[in-house]
Amino acid sequence: MSISFVLPVLSETAALRTTVETIMRLASDEVHEILIVLAEHSRRTSAATAEQLRDELPEVVRIHRQKLPGLGGAVREAFTLAGGTHVMLMAADLETDPEEIPRFIERMRQGDCDVVAGSRWISGGSFQGYNRTKLVANWGFQKCLQAAFASRLTDLTFAYRLYRREAIEGIRWEKTGHPMLLECLLKPLRLGARVVEIPCRWRCREEGLSGGSLLGTLAYVPMAMRLRLLPKSDLIESGDNTHEKTALGRHALKLLLLIFAVALLLRLGGAWRANLIFDERAHLALAETINFQPGQVNLVSRTLDHPLLSIYVLKLSSMIFGDSNFGLRILHVLAGAITVVPVFFLGRRVFGERAGLLAAALLSVDQFHASWSRVFMPEVLMLLFVALVLLQMLRALEAKTARSYALLGLLLGLAYLAKEPAVLLLPSLWIFLLITPRHRGVLLDPRWYLAHVVCVLVVAPDVIWNLLQSTDSYLYRDANILAEPWRLSLKPLSLYIGELFRMVVGPDVLDKEYAQGNVYACYWIAGVIYLAAAIWLAITAFLGRTVSSGERLLWATFVVTSTLFFVLPGGEMFEPFWWASISLVPAAAFGGRLLDRIGETGKPAMVVVVMLLVFLGGHYVGAIRHPGRYEPRATAQDFANDFIARAFKAIEQGDLHEAQGRFIYALNIGGPNADAYSGLAEVALRRENTDKARALAKKALALDPGHAGAVELMGRMERH
Repeated sequence: MSISFVLPVLSETAALRTTVETIMRLASDEVHEILIVLAEHSRRTSAATAEQLRDELPEVVRIHRQKLPGLGGAVREAFTLAGGTHVMLMAADLETDPEEIPRFIERMRQGDCDVVAGSRWISGGSFQGYNRTKLVANWGFQKCLQAAFASRLTDLTFAYRLYRREAIEGIRWEKTGHPMLLECLLKPLRLGARVVEIPCRWRCREEGLSGGSLLGTLAYVPMAMRLRLLPKSDLIESGDNTHEKTALGRHALKLLLLIFAVALLLRLGGAWRANLIFDERAHLALAETINFQPGQVNLVSRTLDHPLLSIYVLKLSSMIFGDSNFGLRILHVLAGAITVVPVFFLGRRVFGERAGLLAAALLSVDQFHASWSRVFMPEVLMLLFVALVLLQMLRALEAKTARSYALLGLLLGLAYLAKEPAVLLLPSLWIFLLITPRHRGVLLDPRWYLAHVVCVLVVAPDVIWNLLQSTDSYLYRDANILAEPWRLSLKPLSLYIGELFRMVVGPDVLDKEYAQGNVYACYWIAGVIYLAAAIWLAITAFLGRTVSSGERLLWATFVVTSTLFFVLPGGEMFEPFWWASISLVPAAAFGGRLLDRIGETGKPAMVVVVMLLVFLGGHYVGAIRHPGRYEPRATAQDFANDFIARAFKAIEQGDLHEAQGRFIYALNIGGPNADAYSGLAEVALRRENTDKARALAKKALALDPGHAGAVELMGRMERH
């Protein structure tokens, strides 16, 4: 939630400063901006105070000198300028108590309303220093409004409210005086906005001049009568679709369930049709060695080349749904489909409800995400936890509790256990805090480091075990990859527009598995949407658009997990690069915001957006008609022997890098093996690393004292 706080100012000074300081003290994590609207005849002291506040808080305080007359004019212009996902209307003279702001935010977070309105009339609310005649008139007027609008609301004139931005966009505002305070609640109410009330105190201002009077209040009456009789179409700007947005807010849960259902059906269909891909066979071979029977317990501690979580999810799926290809995949399919839910909440929190729904819809039909969700591979589990980590980071900054940070650490650990590229989330979060001044203080908060401790405790058993295994470890494989020469590469873009590269450069741009229909990158149209959205948001931010904390988090993650990888070990230009897949989560949120912006231009544009999403889903359905190359199942030892045979062939061809990788795979999947250690010793010797070669040959001889290859190697090293 990012809130634009609207403070109309006429003569306030000390009260204005108190209001701003209280906002920052109680709601700094939610502040998108504090918009101080100076009237044409504002006192110089008020303007000076506003400018001092802007100098002290340059990132959040904005000053606008209104052009329309009156309090209503200030509110109208502020509604147009507000850039947050929510807008808080309040007074700068302390008549609206800023200490109550957290209750507004808490009530809005419940998600069942579009406007949270303060009420002085319900239990817990009160008037302090209010004229008795005005009090009686106010009570009678509220009762008349209740009857006229068939509403249970008790205080429609108290201008202390928190709006979803969608609830006030596109409305045709008319009044410039105090009646605007009634208009800006009655019009959203008539257009279907869900309004709830919380009790609030009103107290007479101690500073400045009041712009209201009993006589002026009578102007509310004809305006209210007119609004009751006007057709709804006359309440909105011509061609605007804001009333559809408000309806969207009421039906967001239903739409999210529909998006989840689409995501689930697409992935179930793909899982039903697809043959086992090569990596699935290897993971299955490992999972089949897991045994929980008393006296026969056997646990695995890694996948083929990544941490262990995916293997155990696969085993659990086989225990629940059977060992058919389809049954083995169901839990991974569910994880893939469920990912649209945290992506929705992440998008809604950063860009608004409709943007969140469109982000979830984009992910639901994304070719890359859907194709990887249909198989039991670690990618889909990692992306689920990535979305949860980013969402929980924002929640922890709001909650500021040890429990929220501990949960963040748990999710970080689980993301790593799904696939080790998730370690990039940690520098992403650190960079986010460093580039966001209002959150830098978190770096001094012990609770932030509690998240790190919990994360370390979760991953420590896996990391320590793999470090102790030396050459038998996926960490050893990763270290060897990182040790290769680093060169310029366009591999991160292959995730998004690899299909365009393939069309331009040729079919060898993507690996043979892509051509065989086993895996896919993003469909290039979706990839262009993601990249165009990122470029658009970057340009508008450069031109002065206020960037919320949530968007900064998305940017930090997107840059760290994608853009920075234009320099990579190996230097391949276009080969698929799945380490960049973490960036798909912020990219989906960016894409949702772009589609939302397009839809804001009118109903025809939104129809085009929906048709585009349907097209992307249809394209994926067409793509998965090819079940992929058939790969028979095999045991772990069969895989190990196959890898060893391929590795020795690679040595004969002089490809030591390929040979080393194959031997490590054999050790990962089959366990200690004399042939594999002997082969690695041969690779080390050919690279003139005699000490390493001797240590590996001794490992082979420890397993098989008469191993011919290891004996020959030891003799060769002794002769030289």
